Amino acid sequence: MADYFRLLVGIFCLLACYHSSAQVASYRIQRQKWLSQISTNPVPFAYRFGALVAGQGLVTVETRSSVTTNNLIGGSYQMSFGTNYPAYTVGETNLSSGLSEFNRFYPLGSYTLYSSYMLGPVPRASSVTVALTNDFPQIEPVFTNLNPLTELQATQTFSWPVFSTNPACFAHFVVLEGNIDTNILSDIINNGIQSVTNQLAVLAWDLQLSPAENQVTVTNLNPQLDHLAILQFYNANPTINDPLGLSEVSSFSANATFFFALRLLGEPTSQTVEEGSLTTLSTLAVGARPLRYQWYFNDAPLPGATNTLLVLQPTTRAHQGAYWVVVGNDSGSVTSTPAMLTVTNASPAPLQLGEEHVLASGTFLFLVSGEGTSYEIEYSTNLVHWSSLGLLGAPLGAAYYRDTNIVNRQPRRFYRARWTQ
Repeated sequence: MADYFRLLVGIFCLLACYHSSAQVASYRIQRQKWLSQISTNPVPFAYRFGALVAGQGLVTVETRSSVTTNNLIGGSYQMSFGTNYPAYTVGETNLSSGLSEFNRFYPLGSYTLYSSYMLGPVPRASSVTVALTNDFPQIEPVFTNLNPLTELQATQTFSWPVFSTNPACFAHFVVLEGNIDTNILSDIINNGIQSVTNQLAVLAWDLQLSPAENQVTVTNLNPQLDHLAILQFYNANPTINDPLGLSEVSSFSANATFFFALRLLGEPTSQTVEEGSLTTLSTLAVGARPLRYQWYFNDAPLPGATNTLLVLQPTTRAHQGAYWVVVGNDSGSVTSTPAMLTVTNASPAPLQLGEEHVLASGTFLFLVSGEGTSYEIEYSTNLVHWSSLGLLGAPLGAAYYRDTNIVNRQPRRFYRARWTQ
């Protein structure tokens, strides 16, 4: 009996240990509004309803609500925190419509965040019900001392407005460095910043700053590379200070601001065109303004060719050769690879007969058109033997030929034309 009692105590302790080690460490349901800033004005481009659960042994995460049938199911993507707990994320992002349309699918109300996890061999489930809010910060997260057209320095201070006096609110600031494609935003929004750290260097990452803190100085920037600064303002539950706190409800606005180093995104391409046609050569550069363009032709600068687009009209044989563009700003310049322009003889318009009419007078009328100014008109009754009807002058390349009194002619006639000059 004593051994049996000790066995029961051991099982109870084992389960208690599993339960304590598998306690879910974080629930968070929140609204997100993402702004993208490439020009000087931030533009809202994504609203997101997201939830996060972190803990050991997680198996399933989903949201449940009585106010909507559009519940969200968590995926298997895992984010790593300092605790080394895995985290499941659930979310829905609206990239095309405004907040009112998004609220129609995910209305405000109480949402239950449900999770299941394994305590060793023992399955467990947990849920917490919180109110979904959209109380975005009243002040948008923007940099007060910089805009995207600024040339960043090796030591750069990023400043922003104080958006709240509530100590439960906080800011989140990140600077990433590398060769940045704007499509990288979808990875960050859906999977977190960790999803791109294998592509970009993380220069600054302050998980939580008090709302009174409104600047960060970064000292290890490389001005020759692109930078993405992400600034987030959180309106958090007033009773929770920790962004990984239990049952946290928050809404935040985020601004992703791109600072591109000087480089060419598009270069002029080689092409073959016909003489007399319109030819365009173009380029696209990004970098700190002002940007200055200068086109070159066969080693010489082209006077007045100082835009992103170079237009040649009409193109002549004299335009044949190598073209390139040099783009510069206060930090330096970049040169495109040469584009070769080849000019060929224009293909003549085909000689055509058409618009035939029989007039009341018995005259047969038809239009002769082409590149010539004079045509010889011939006829045949059998398509074998042809006879000339004379010359037709066409100073503008086209003219009508009139064959009179054909109504009573037998057999029928066939017509053709050929250039004489």
